[in-house]
Amino acid sequence: MKQANSFFKQIITTVTNKMHNRKSVNYKELPAKVKAFAHLHFADLSIAYVEKNESNYTLTLNDGTELSISKDGIWERIACMHESELISILPPNITSNIKKFFSNAKIVSARKNAKGYIIELSNAVSIKYNYTA
Repeated sequence: MKQANSFFKQIITTVTNKMHNRKSVNYKELPAKVKAFAHLHFADLSIAYVEKNESNYTLTLNDGTELSISKDGIWERIACMHESELISILPPNITSNIKKFFSNAKIVSARKNAKGYIIELSNAVSIKYNYTA
């Protein structure tokens, strides 16, 4: 049964990757800045899987954390259950605001785009911050 589940998981991953124009990448092929970011902020975790699309690399770490990082080493999306890593990456004004108004919730993911940050909390609240905030 485990072999069947593994087989189907592999098929689903392959189909999903082709649909999103992603391909598996060997760790050795990662740009130095991508490796540096991952090791600086997630030194105690190992990289389990790496994918590449047109604009970034997605690293899946051994605990399930997912990092989307541009080839220049700039993070675009981080999803993890270890709030301390996210707090160390996000601007202090954002983390203090979240702690002040959502003290019972944990930060579980963060995304950056041209306008600012989108933060997802463990209580299913999504907060948007612009760069001037």
